[in-house]
Amino acid sequence: MGSMAIKLDMSKAYDRVEWDFLEAVLLRLGFSENWTSLLMGCVRSVSYSVLVNGIPGETFTPTRGLRQGDPLSPYLFIMCAEGLTSLLQIAERDGSIQGVSASKRGLKINHLLFADDCVIFSRAKMEEWTRIMYLLAIYERASGQVLNKQKTSLFFSSNTKEETKAFILQGAAGISCDDYNKYLGLPTLVGRTKYNTFHGLKEKIWKRMNSWKNSFLSTAGKEILIKSVLQAIPTYTMSIFKLPIRLVREIEMMFSNFWWNHKKEGRGVHWRKWEKMGKSKQDEGLVLDLVRKGSVWRVGNGNSIRIWKDKWLPKEKTFEVQTCPNTIPAESKVSCLIDSALMKWNTEMVKTIFKPEEAQLICSLPVSLRGAADSSIWGYKKKGIFTVRSAYFVDLDTKHQKYGEPSGCNQFVHWWNAIWHLEVIGKVKHFLWKSVSNLLPTKENLFKKKILDSPLCPVCDRGIETTLHGLWECPVARDVWGDRESPVAKWGSSFDFFASSWTEFYDRLEAKNLFGDENGHYSPRLYGEPHFMLAAQKHSVSSAFMAEAYALWRAFTLCDEMGVRSVVFKGDARLVVDAVKNSSPDFAWHGQLVEDLKNELAIHPSWNLSFTSRGNNKVAHELARLAYSVVTETVWIEEGPDVVSSLISDDKLCSSD
Repeated sequence: MGSMAIKLDMSKAYDRVEWDFLEAVLLRLGFSENWTSLLMGCVRSVSYSVLVNGIPGETFTPTRGLRQGDPLSPYLFIMCAEGLTSLLQIAERDGSIQGVSASKRGLKINHLLFADDCVIFSRAKMEEWTRIMYLLAIYERASGQVLNKQKTSLFFSSNTKEETKAFILQGAAGISCDDYNKYLGLPTLVGRTKYNTFHGLKEKIWKRMNSWKNSFLSTAGKEILIKSVLQAIPTYTMSIFKLPIRLVREIEMMFSNFWWNHKKEGRGVHWRKWEKMGKSKQDEGLVLDLVRKGSVWRVGNGNSIRIWKDKWLPKEKTFEVQTCPNTIPAESKVSCLIDSALMKWNTEMVKTIFKPEEAQLICSLPVSLRGAADSSIWGYKKKGIFTVRSAYFVDLDTKHQKYGEPSGCNQFVHWWNAIWHLEVIGKVKHFLWKSVSNLLPTKENLFKKKILDSPLCPVCDRGIETTLHGLWECPVARDVWGDRESPVAKWGSSFDFFASSWTEFYDRLEAKNLFGDENGHYSPRLYGEPHFMLAAQKHSVSSAFMAEAYALWRAFTLCDEMGVRSVVFKGDARLVVDAVKNSSPDFAWHGQLVEDLKNELAIHPSWNLSFTSRGNNKVAHELARLAYSVVTETVWIEEGPDVVSSLISDDKLCSSD
């Protein structure tokens, strides 16, 4: 027996909702009378006025309908549609209609409902058609909805007999038998040629790409357009259907032509394959196994992590220990490396068992200071949260490893990070990227493309015009860089000198932007009279963030030890303050320390944490500098060292402001 689908179209669906019906449905769904009365008061509060020659007339109050554009209206309409859903489910239970299943033993579905879009499925029988029309008539009388028969369509499966179709259509009275091509923006039928079914995506991209406004975009502007607009067009369809490879390649070719071509005609010079353009910016440019590949352990108390078999070290590619098993058993847990009394690594034991570089990495890992359990995180993101984007790059990297890649492909990772994180306009970043990637239209590159007959520099006529020659080595370029006011006037002209100088300069610039003290010296942030102060050294700290987090933890424990109940902690490490005050769980590698800090604040309601500028935190920074000279932790009670005495009054004034 054949099947049929009815695509309903309700005329003015939102405007025809009866208020009494909506109220009855809400009460039937179990909402309290007080809440329902409050909600219906909002619904009935609407009033309208008509503009006549730009002047609003008298207001009038409607007796039905939901306001279009109100964020609450779609939810209320869905509740009204529950009336139709209930009617169809009751009819299916008593056997008067039957749904349709996609397979022999699959779940039967009698309708799909999304807001005011509804499709009803049943067997192609006159009895079931009559029953559905009867149920729709009941729903119309109760809710105020009216079926628009001119826009409602009826579709039959291929195994439905022609006489059955004619018999049902005869009783349809105005409803057309036509294919409804799309439902919720997706094709309802996919034929043998998927390419023809989804070819409209290519046309949409082509129209958006050929807008006259896009002719004036820079390379950086094109990057934003491709990533934010063009690649988003097929995303919704691709989340449901697998597109043909031919269509995907054609769309990629359109992207490539648009990226490299600076004119409306022609295809331009493609300086790099589009496949290589798909790499992450750090590298210049999913299935359960993939998720398992990126899932790693974050050390809490170490009781759940096996030292030699699990992934728990923050180093990409493997996340595993590379040192061969030696003095401890193969099934040993990470907890045996932790001093459970002090909740810190047993440094001497770690250095004895592991290679020096791994021992240093392990000792820099934070452990839960309150003994929290180990947790699983996504190892390929700093925040430890899985994203489809990061999984895509993991999969891409896995394929590169499988098919091989040049040995020096990762030697410029630091350069890519430096370029893409510069605080300059986008076209400058793209120019630097093209320069380092050798994608500029130099004489050498044009000669390789057989566009020019000679690769020699037209200015000095001494050497081949490479990217480095044109920007750095050419005598004319050196004259530009050799200006008296230029900080690189005395730099050498070789690439090695340029590369090392650039790296050193960027590292120095980056260090200045780091907040806090990267050596891990810390002190509690206390204001007012100097009740107590602390200075100490913290070794094996992997980042300034960790140093500041440990400093805050020591401030917490010191106040706890001293029995201070009401404290305001102020720190200039905004990232740490924001992380601790964020209510969402922290899944980063250092997240267990952040969670410890959150827990400590939670059990001390009278403690408060806030951010202050570095200029208002001079005492703490002076104590951090003083920590260089102390061998063990030093605490001053009701006084402080002489070097901070003059700064206390300044911090008190800043704090009071």
